Amino acid sequence: MTRFATMPISSLALFAMIYAGVVASPGPGIAALVARVITSGSRGIAGFVLGKILGDLTWFAIAAGGFALLAQAAAPIFLALKVAGILYLVYLAWKTWTASVDAPAIATTSR
Repeated sequence: MTRFATMPISSLALFAMIYAGVVASPGPGIAALVARVITSGSRGIAGFVLGKILGDLTWFAIAAGGFALLAQAAAPIFLALKVAGILYLVYLAWKTWTASVDAPAIATTSR
């Protein structure tokens, strides 16, 4: 029988508060809502907002339940992934820092 570690309620509460702040902040979902209102008016907004809320709650449930256990079970893999990400970002920073800077061509227009 496999026994999973449980997350303390204080950690879950902290995670929920941070996640609520991220969800409440403007992002691509709000931009999509604004674009929908601009193009279609107020028709269908309730369904759009309900779908966004249900999607956010679904992702929250997956993140709170599954990914915490997965992260604990596969900690060395996640550490290796973090290190690979760090090395890739350092590589990109180095390439950007050492890239040559060419002056942009000035467009000439005749009147």
